[in-house]
This record gives sequence, structure tokens and C-alpha cells, in this order.
Amino acid sequence: MLRVIFSLIFFIPVSVLAIVQPPVVFLSDYGLLDESVGVCKGVVISYNAEAKIIDLTHQVPAFSVKDASRYLAAATPYYPEGAIFMALVEKPGGKKTKKLVALTKKGQFILAPNDGLITLVADREGISEVREIVEGEWIVKKDLESNFPGRDVYAKVAAHLSKKEDWKKVGPVLEKWERMETKKSEASKKGTFGEILAVDGVFGNLVSNLSVMSLLNAGYTLGDTVRLRIADKPFEMKFVKTFEDVPMGSFLIYIDTTDHASLAINQGNFAGKHKIKVGAKVILQNKANSRE
Repeated sequence: MLRVIFSLIFFIPVSVLAIVQPPVVFLSDYGLLDESVGVCKGVVISYNAEAKIIDLTHQVPAFSVKDASRYLAAATPYYPEGAIFMALVEKPGGKKTKKLVALTKKGQFILAPNDGLITLVADREGISEVREIVEGEWIVKKDLESNFPGRDVYAKVAAHLSKKEDWKKVGPVLEKWERMETKKSEASKKGTFGEILAVDGVFGNLVSNLSVMSLLNAGYTLGDTVRLRIADKPFEMKFVKTFEDVPMGSFLIYIDTTDHASLAINQGNFAGKHKIKVGAKVILQNKANSRE
């Protein structure tokens, strides 16, 4: 009997064993025009040939920590415990920025520069501990001095983590890590004041810093016509769950996967048509104050 069990274990394909390894999810502003992304992935599989690497996106606008933080926070809920995120977007001149590994309360690892990129995940899921990547068993001094930390630091750490090695080997606890400034909407008797945080992809949807609570506190419920001003232009749109709830070409306001109120045109481009950019001011009128 033992011989049969041993034989079954011995002949389990390596590909089946690899399933238990956590995925490495790669996010960057590297683009895909050169070898940078492929080189980083090559380093990971050089240390762990069975590593499973998933490309989240490499089209983050250059140096845009805010966009990277938003994409990361939108993605982490859909990955399992143990997932390893390489979130590699640095502010300009970030060579001397500390490099960190954060362990979330969901049990996921985030490898990122200490530039505030982990802020939105911290706010949404919570952070259990943050450690600084320093010279040690996994990383040598010349790696830390490299002009390509994605290849020489983060990819190596990700490979070790993918083999479920002790993550505390990366370095000491980092008690204070940088937070990104986040602007919250402000409610008043005249309405709720916010702004456009981002333009969503190629579709031109506007991501605001309003939330579902902003709409509810202003007196709106699903199906209501919401009145607001964006970049000092008046708009009216239905508060709905999905694009299919309004006719083609109609405005809508909905809650996206990051719990932000987003504004769109069904099968249209809101930002392009109305020339609205990131940072534009938004005023959500209270339902009681708006005209019937």
C-alpha cells in the first residue's frame, strides 16, 4: 500500500505541484516597446522555474503613482491569499526611495517603492506589516545600487516569495512608510464637492472621489436623476448599476469596482466629448435643492 502511495506522489506532474505556488502579479509603467518587462519576468523564472507570472498592466502613465495605486487596489480583491504583487511605478528621481514589501491583512504581498503606492490597498484592506528590502541573504549591495531595481531587486524578491520562503528575510520592519495624499469629497448644505481622480482607460469614463455614500447622503437612490456640475458644466444623469440600464448615448453615474462614483456615456467617451480632464471640480447637488 505504501509503495502505491509513494508511486502516486512520485508521478504527480510538476505542473500540478506548481498550482499551489502563489502567482506573481506584475504592474508597471514600463510599457511594452522594449525588453524591460520580459527581462524582469526572466529573472523571476531563473530563480523559480515554476513561477506563475500574470501581467496586470504595463501601461500605467509614466511616474503616475496615483494611477498605479488605483489599479492595484482594484485588482487585489480578485487574487487569492499569498498572491505577490510587483507594483513598480516610481516618482521622478526615485532612485534613493526605499524599497518595501507589505503584507496585507488578506495575506497578500505587495512589492513597491516607498512612494505611497500602497496607500489605497492599505485603506481598503489594511496592512499587517511592512518591511524594507535591504542587503542580506536575498539581495546584495550592488543590486540595491542598480538603476533597474525592477530587475535586480523586486524580481528576485518576488521569486523567493513565490517559493514561499520566509518573507522576513527581506529586511527589518519599516514602522513609517509614505502615504499618498488622497483628496476626499466634502459635503455641505449646498452639495458635495469633489473632483475627477482619473479617466478610465480608452472609454473616457470619469472616476470621481465621490462614493455611494455621497450619493445616498445627498438624497439619491438607484434610478434617480442626479444633477451635478463638472468643470463648471451642468449635467443630469441616471444613478444606475450598469450601462445597460440607460439607452445608448445616455449619461449615467454608477459605482465602480473601487467604490468610486464614475460618470460615463453609454457607448460614448465622456472625457473626450466634453473635454474634461483629471482634477476637474465636481459639485453634486443635493436632491432636495435641485429642481424637479
